[in-house]
Amino acid sequence: MSVATEEKPRSKRGQRARETLVLDAIDQIRMVPAGVTGSWAYYLRPDGATIRDALVINPNGGIPDIENLAMRARYGTGASDFRRKEERKGHVFLGSTLTPEGVGKLVRSMGDNREDEILWCQEQIADTELDIANSDRPEI
Repeated sequence: MSVATEEKPRSKRGQRARETLVLDAIDQIRMVPAGVTGSWAYYLRPDGATIRDALVINPNGGIPDIENLAMRARYGTGASDFRRKEERKGHVFLGSTLTPEGVGKLVRSMGDNREDEILWCQEQIADTELDIANSDRPEI
């Protein structure tokens, strides 16, 4: 039976799996799949404290910015219904594309939630330390 150790994996696959990725802010933003036309929309989850928590991309609710008016109308059908559905969840519609105004709302919202996120992280650390202290095998 093998026990997990802290030593570096010998296989390249194992090394890649344990790599620490440091993402820039732009890399954390979910994007519309390349080459896909649809009614994608960005929403703000007001209780989110990180980009990944606060910025939601949904395949419904937007109206694509395309020249063909018939296709734009087709993809935009029901957009208001989808927006209302997201609003019932507490999400705020930002637009079909991420605009400077939308990014501003995102940054302000994350700033408003920063202190609570810090408290949550501290709670998670305390819970983990408690688990380690009360574990039969703390090395694992």
